[in-house]
Formats: sequence, C-alpha cells, structure tokens
Amino acid sequence: MEEKTTMEITNDRLEEAIKDYAAGRTKEKLTAVLNLLRPTKLLVPAMLKAPDQPTPCFLKSGTGEQYFVVYTSKEQMANAPKSQALLSMPFPACNSVAVKPELNLSGMVINPFTDNLVLKIELIQKLHEADEKMAKQIDDETMENVCILAKLSLTEEEKEKAKKDMQEMLDYVDKLDELDTSSVEPMSHIFGDQNVFREDEVTNGDNSEAMLANAPKAKEGQYQVPKTIG
Repeated sequence: MEEKTTMEITNDRLEEAIKDYAAGRTKEKLTAVLNLLRPTKLLVPAMLKAPDQPTPCFLKSGTGEQYFVVYTSKEQMANAPKSQALLSMPFPACNSVAVKPELNLSGMVINPFTDNLVLKIELIQKLHEADEKMAKQIDDETMENVCILAKLSLTEEEKEKAKKDMQEMLDYVDKLDELDTSSVEPMSHIFGDQNVFREDEVTNGDNSEAMLANAPKAKEGQYQVPKTIG
C-alpha cells in the first residue's frame, strides 16, 4: 500500500543535540535533548486497520522488548521498513501513547536506524506526568485567552487574582479525582426520584370563545387590532 505522509518535518537542532549526546552521554546533554523534544513534532510510522484508523508501529528488540518508534525527519527513515502511513505527532502525544498500560511498552526509540536513542518507559512516564501537570496550570497565555473569549478587560492585579481562583478550581477537581468511584453506579441525576408527568391529553377543550370575550375587539374568531402597515 502507498505510504501516506501528513507533512514534511525537519528538526535540525534536535538531531544535532542527539548526536552530541551520543558522543558524550551526560545528564546535561540529555536534558538539552529533552528540552528540544518537548515542543517538537515527530514522524510516527503506522499501519492502517481502516482508512481512518492508523495504528502506530512498534519495534521489538532482540530481547523481546517493544518500543514506540519515532523519527525526527524523513531523512532518518532511509533504512526503515515501509509503513502504510506516516503520522505527524507532538512529542507529548507520543508519550501519551507509549505509557498506555495495555501496550506494555519498554519505552520509545528515536531514529532507530541511525541515532538509535532509547528513552526508557520510566523516563517517558515522568515526562508524561510533568506534561499533564503543566497542562493543568493557569499561565498568562491561558488567562489572556479567557479574557478574550469572555470579552473581559482586567488589570494585571485582577488577572493575577483570577488566575489564582481558577487554579484553585482545577486543584479541587484534581482532589475529586482521588476518590474511588469504582463501586458507584453511573447516574444522570443526584436524586433517585423519577419524573411524574401526566399523559399528553387535552382536558380543557376549545375555550376560544371565552378567550375572545376578553378582547376589546374580535372578528371571525380572531383578535382584531389596529392596522400597523400603511
């Protein structure tokens, strides 16, 4: 099947940082790679179960471990096996897939046929948790977007107070997430009462004459009002 590519992607700075890390594996160089990875879009080979259902490909190591496969550019895929589709995914989205328990992956491998940079699942999990935490933080950009959408004009002091209030709401929702609701039945309403409605049947009959009797003027069974169009 012909490979489908979503877009051209180049990550020159990231590729240089990966090579620099390979030349001398230090914590500082790994941090530099991760900082460049976080805002980056990567290419993910996939198979098509259906035209609109791509499934990422995994790579199995010699010891039987499976890894989520990503590439920094098409040039890094020259020796890679052909895939039915090529997805463009942000690095945080790749992490979200890699940490799914049902996949039982050992981590992520970047450019496996060139740089072969392996990120273990423990590191991927920590990055994923950090991204989730950051997504729940109310920053200045989020506050600015809220003001635009709500058509609010706030002073800097009012924005800081609103950020604090909104953050407290999100923190409270996080606290609710800690509750164990596995034994609670889903419900559409907090009360167990059922609605009690009568049957949709006409009981008062035709009272048009009684209603027209209250009108100042009536004609041919209708209200008569002054003419409004010249």
